[in-house]
Amino acid sequence: MIHELTDRARQHFSTRKIDAFWIFEEPTTGALFEGGLVTENKAITFEINAKTLEVFEKNEEIL
Repeated sequence: MIHELTDRARQHFSTRKIDAFWIFEEPTTGALFEGGLVTENKAITFEINAKTLEVFEKNEEIL
């Protein structure tokens, strides 16, 4: 399941150059998993729904 979530999240952010990427192995609530990534100048946190594979961007911070 984590592999599918990772593939979908990477697809969602495919227009960005990803330097680091992670998804936590346990859901926060129900089917929602938290994750994040670092690009050249931003840190982005997101949630992904394991049932629908929908990605929700939560926060974007300039580094």
